Amino acid sequence: NEEAVLSGPGLKINNLDFLAEYGVYRKPIAVYSGSYGTLTPNIIPTIYADLMYQILPNVMLHYLERDNWEKRKFNVSSPVPGVMDLPVYKGQHRVEVSGNFKKASLKLRYEYKQYIIENNPQIINAAGEAINPYSEGSLVYVDTKYNLTPQLSVNLRGVFFNGPVDNVYLSAVEPLWSQVYMSKTFIPQGRGVNFYFIINHNISSNISVWLKYANLGYTDDFGIIQPVNIDEMDKLIANPSQS
Repeated sequence: NEEAVLSGPGLKINNLDFLAEYGVYRKPIAVYSGSYGTLTPNIIPTIYADLMYQILPNVMLHYLERDNWEKRKFNVSSPVPGVMDLPVYKGQHRVEVSGNFKKASLKLRYEYKQYIIENNPQIINAAGEAINPYSEGSLVYVDTKYNLTPQLSVNLRGVFFNGPVDNVYLSAVEPLWSQVYMSKTFIPQGRGVNFYFIINHNISSNISVWLKYANLGYTDDFGIIQPVNIDEMDKLIANPSQS
């Protein structure tokens, strides 16, 4: 069982709404495979901050930060070859500006994530190859919606993501179909653009016609060099940890 203690101040003054928390999670010994396990119980200090500021009556600024330090099990080649629990810092930093106007809405977001193995000796993978202890990734997305008529609306989003290393997973929530949303996760070791265009026509209060076009394109090879065949590529995309 996991245990947690969280506490922190909340503040609301005029157009400013701020919440900060500091806490400690305790997890038992993890038995997952690979580097996701631990040798001893995990004590995880966690910082969470959420700030919302209304710049104008119809424009909002939102800042979110999550930081935690947990242990992970790694293979090391020095100072003594073997397996060690090492502290890992994981950080998420997000800035978002959104505006709601008479017929349109606009949202602009920048997100930056880090994964840092701290106090590390020489870390290696199962093949004995050195692992980079520092990983980072970022994404920018622009989302706009325009109501052509009370019944007809158009929604357009472009997501530009840059996650060229392992351990940093970038994602954004998007509609799968009308009123159903999913978290879209972009493959680690990838740079590219995700784009979608949606037209929604409400014929009545109970009936709507919904059309979506989406395209996801990568500008690198996800760290994969000339896969042997399409099946190999599909397997690596489905399970990027094997790449």
